[in-house]
Amino acid sequence: MLALGYLWRPARSSPLEWFALASCLSAVAAVLSYSAFFYHYSDFVAPWLALSVGCAAGTLCRAFADRPGLRHSLIAVTVVLILGLAGFQARELSGLHTTSVYPDKAAIPAGSCVVTDEVSLTLAANRFSTQASCPDVLDSLATTLVEDNGVSVQGGAKASARAVAAWTWIFGHAQYVWLSPDSDRRIPWTHGLEQWFGRHYKRIDIHRGLGQVYRRRT
Repeated sequence: MLALGYLWRPARSSPLEWFALASCLSAVAAVLSYSAFFYHYSDFVAPWLALSVGCAAGTLCRAFADRPGLRHSLIAVTVVLILGLAGFQARELSGLHTTSVYPDKAAIPAGSCVVTDEVSLTLAANRFSTQASCPDVLDSLATTLVEDNGVSVQGGAKASARAVAAWTWIFGHAQYVWLSPDSDRRIPWTHGLEQWFGRHYKRIDIHRGLGQVYRRRT
């Protein structure tokens, strides 16, 4: 509908409508050009896409003003598509549930130095470390990006010796490491780093935990 609305008698589209479409395409190109994708990136595209779709729909409605039957059919098809997408989204989200952080919390003594790739885990479990000697990792992805000049893990951060060395130092100064299921998207897990981590940390078996907790070997 978007393409049809803008290509159907292009002269009918105003400069503002063309601006909305250009902004939408620019936002899509910017998101797709980066090596990593995050869920909130769609927020940059959504408002421009909504404006562009609205402009296209308005153009089609004006074009079919003298054909009310066709216009009503177009509106009906649009409504069915929107309801179908809403139903699909509701079904996909219906089975989701949040795993409790309490099993992981019980495995980590209060006051310990904990490093995690997802700071919300330690905050929710009241295990966020405030020790002066504990590495202060508030954003694990940002840590990787800073050490590798803005290159993400998906973009090739594993090839950066500086980024790997930084994470080796961070893990080397922690007592516990709490990794989320998505840690491989934030930490450059090279084969060497995995071997080093395995020699220095032991996995704690937790029933129904969120992610995985490791304790430093003594």
